[in-house]
Amino acid sequence: MPPRRTTTKTTTSATSSSTRAPPRGKTTRAALQAKQLEEGNGGETTSPEERKVEREGSSSSSVAVIRDKGTRRNKSPADSSDSDKPTASGVVKKRSRARAKPAATKKTKMADRAGRKRRKGDSAPAAATADSKDLMGSEVNDRALPPLKKRRDDDTNTDESVEETDRVVVAPPPSNVTKETKKRPKKTVRIADSDPVVAMETDTIVSHHSHSTVHGQVFVMGQGDTGQLGLGEDMVERKKPHPVGGALEGLRVCQVECGGMHTVALTGEGKVFTWGCNDEGALGRPTNSEAEAFTPGLVDRLKGVKIVQVSAGDSHTAALSEAGTVYGWGIFRDNNGAFGFLPPPSPPTPSPSPHIIYSAPNKALKITSGCDHMAIVTEHGDIYTVGRAEQGQLGRIAECFSSRGGRKGISLLLKPDVVRVRVKRKADKPKFTDAFCGSYQTFAVTEKGEVYAWGMNNYGQLCTGDKVDSFQPILLKDGWIGGRGQGRVLGVAKKFGISSGQHHTVVCCGGDVLTCGRKEYGRLGLGEESEEPGVPALVESLKGVKVASVEAGGSCSFVVTETGEVYSWGMGTNLQLGMSDDEDVWTPQKVTGKKIENRKVLSVSVGGQHTVLLVSGDGE
Repeated sequence: MPPRRTTTKTTTSATSSSTRAPPRGKTTRAALQAKQLEEGNGGETTSPEERKVEREGSSSSSVAVIRDKGTRRNKSPADSSDSDKPTASGVVKKRSRARAKPAATKKTKMADRAGRKRRKGDSAPAAATADSKDLMGSEVNDRALPPLKKRRDDDTNTDESVEETDRVVVAPPPSNVTKETKKRPKKTVRIADSDPVVAMETDTIVSHHSHSTVHGQVFVMGQGDTGQLGLGEDMVERKKPHPVGGALEGLRVCQVECGGMHTVALTGEGKVFTWGCNDEGALGRPTNSEAEAFTPGLVDRLKGVKIVQVSAGDSHTAALSEAGTVYGWGIFRDNNGAFGFLPPPSPPTPSPSPHIIYSAPNKALKITSGCDHMAIVTEHGDIYTVGRAEQGQLGRIAECFSSRGGRKGISLLLKPDVVRVRVKRKADKPKFTDAFCGSYQTFAVTEKGEVYAWGMNNYGQLCTGDKVDSFQPILLKDGWIGGRGQGRVLGVAKKFGISSGQHHTVVCCGGDVLTCGRKEYGRLGLGEESEEPGVPALVESLKGVKVASVEAGGSCSFVVTETGEVYSWGMGTNLQLGMSDDEDVWTPQKVTGKKIENRKVLSVSVGGQHTVLLVSGDGE
């Protein structure tokens, strides 16, 4: 393997102007973090003409790219109201009628206990530090970024990357599980230390109506300097879609997902293949190099488990089994650096092999990943979240506890728990049927077609009409899709979807495409002269095109039509758009290529530097 090229890391302040990176070159996580910090400084001052000159004259020694679910950077949420602080309210203790020992009566004991609990909770949460600015111009921790592992080392021992225990760790049951459900027998058998994960499915198989049953071939485009293209060490850049072979040759692939700098594929037989960057255990398998795998490889630790869905984030991967159990591997990151998948008492370190992170009688039906968080939809209509919470993306943790759980500890983040919606009556509790994670946002759809959103909203990407982050679910109301629907899907749920990048959101509703958020680099598809809309605006150039699905990257967007065509727009620096050059595209353009001619595109997924397509048909 050639020696790893390095990239000079530059520091930025909240007032520095954004610069564009050269289109190609070896990219380190530090460079990506630096670029993301620049990207969020409240807007760039560099004109398109200046950025074009900078691209042509930039040195190849400094590369920084925008990443979708691959944002290695430190960030803390924008200011928001401290509505979740506890308040003290008095409780009147009634005098006991007992003649002897009145303090020992039942009522008095209960009042005493309530008073002690109340006094214990009256302490105000620690004030957040405000000594620096984040990518949105608000408060942030400015400490140095966490050290990153070297991607390649000639002296690396192949076995050292998998020295950590392969023990399956079972997360404690969620807090809302009743005593009755706790008594129910476990559905999955876990075996001893150092053995592969083995599950004996002993219960009725759950329905997975939302999971893809159509099979195809994997195509990739963009940059793959850490192996995320899966085309080998000699092919790390493709302008047009190119098929992935190797271990995937001849296999029926039903789903493919991009992480930040890695890729995950699921076959119709329930097997999981991964490739790309592995320096935090995101691939779930040992690799010849400490940090990279340039070709697909099987995650054999899941032997005996049939997987029906996968998801991928910045440095983590998750898999849903046919029995409704969720497995995960890799790591999460927040302002304080990396923290592991495994809750206490296990140390918060990376998990290089699959571990059970959710296994409860309330079986999981769907999983979805953001940069550093996950959402799980269950058969009872609940949504569980796990991971980073600083931008409100979990929807269940108050802002005062969002940094590593505050005084409640990091287990508050690492133990999946249910997202609760405030309702006046128990009968009004929404039953969720679907969820979509953005980079730092989460969207959820109910069985009635209502749409809830929570998380980062500094550019209006939550579609709420304002720019205020939300740490709890908000029902999207009239105006969020151009005045149509009052927060409902209008009976077109089969053609409804949301995909959110870091600073923008793309919505598919009834075949129409709407976008909102930040407009830089053309990611909204509304044209170079357009303004940033307060609510999702219709992409006029796609009017009349029947869109089946949408996908948002860090600074780009894609749609797949019902006829199997794919359109892209946004930043072209990393060749992710499938165009012939690396120029920005401000309105949707059709992706073409000889290798996908006369073939139908089934789905698209966008990573930090690359794009992956699932394509059916043999072509000509």
